[in-house]
Amino acid sequence: MNQGSFIHGSGLIGALLIPAAILAPAPALRAQAPEDDTYQGESPERYAQVKVVEGNVHLIKGGSDEALERGIPISEGDILESHGRGVLQLGDGTRLAFAASTRFQVAALFADRQGTREALLRLDYGRIRIVSGDQSDARIRVDTPAGTVTITSGANATCDVDNDHAVRVQVNSGRIV
Repeated sequence: MNQGSFIHGSGLIGALLIPAAILAPAPALRAQAPEDDTYQGESPERYAQVKVVEGNVHLIKGGSDEALERGIPISEGDILESHGRGVLQLGDGTRLAFAASTRFQVAALFADRQGTREALLRLDYGRIRIVSGDQSDARIRVDTPAGTVTITSGANATCDVDNDHAVRVQVNSGRIV
């Protein structure tokens, strides 16, 4: 067999394989969905999600200290130290907005035996505003150096802790206990 017939034979095989490639099913193409920052790791009542971060905010998780970024899941035990501001959202839509010069811990996020969502925050200093979601049945407890405030479902309230540990609570709607 000479070189010319080898090329010709190869071309013939290639020509025979082209129709097979055309007839083979194409891989399924899917439209790419817009970026979804929903954390898929656990049940929504077990974490809070960072929706907004402006400025310098640190997340202290275990022994690590890292910059907080949008979309990061915040779980029990995590501490936020803010020199900026931001918003966390619980699984039921409740939003926790925090101001600059704020330090707080997300101590617990859970649903009790009756299915009521509960969150426990420890506010060392600074300001947190809690706005319950439209469908929220959550109870948010905020522990401060001077006492505890419990915000019931449907409430909108702000808790401030000064440098001298004085606590101010402003209720915009709903009720606190």
